[in-house]
Amino acid sequence: SNSLLPNAPVVDIECGTDGSIWVATYHGLLRKRNVNWDSFDLTNGLVDTLLRKVKEMNGKIYVGSTIGGISVFENNGWSHFNTSNSNLEGNQIRFFEESPNSTIWAGSFWHFYAIENGIWSVLDNSNTGISDPRVNDMAIPSDNELHFATHVGYSILKNGEWSGFTILNSPLPHNIVEMVEVDAKGNAWIGTFGGLAIYNQNGIDL
Repeated sequence: SNSLLPNAPVVDIECGTDGSIWVATYHGLLRKRNVNWDSFDLTNGLVDTLLRKVKEMNGKIYVGSTIGGISVFENNGWSHFNTSNSNLEGNQIRFFEESPNSTIWAGSFWHFYAIENGIWSVLDNSNTGISDPRVNDMAIPSDNELHFATHVGYSILKNGEWSGFTILNSPLPHNIVEMVEVDAKGNAWIGTFGGLAIYNQNGIDL
C-alpha cells in the first residue's frame, strides 16, 4: 500500500552509488529514488521478470534472470545478453561480481564467465582448476585472489594457482556451497547446505 512492491518474493537488493535502491523480485525490478518508485517489467525493458540478481558494476545496473540472461541498464536504456547474442551458454544467472580491475564475473547454471573490456571468456572444468563450473557465489578480495562457492565444493584462485576443497579433503560440512564472503582479516566465511565453515590459509583470525 505504500510502494510499488508486488506481492512476490524479493530475491536481491542493491544500493546504488547515486542513492537509489534497486529491488529484484519474481515479478520484475523496482527502483526507489528519494520518495519515488519506478518499476520495470516486460512492458518497459526487461525480457524476463523472474529475477535472481541485481548489482551495480562499472556504473551500470546488471540484472540476472531465470530464463532471460543478463540485462544491463545504462543511460535510461536497456541492453540484453543471452544465449542467442552472446557467449552465454545458459540464460539462468546465478551471480554477478566485479574485480578491482573492473572485470565482470557472472555465472549461469553450467558455466561461469569473465567479461573484460567487452570480451567474454567462457570458463569451466576444461580451462580452469575449479572444482565445479556451477558457481553459486564469488568473493574477490583482490585481483590476485578469487573465491568460488560451487555446487561441488569451494575453490580459490590465488596468484594463478587453484585450490579446491570438498568434504573429501577438508572439514567442509557439505559439498553444495551457496555463498562466500571474505572479511578484512582474510577469513573466508563459507555457507553450505550443511552449515557454516571458515577458512584462512594463514590461520583463522576472529
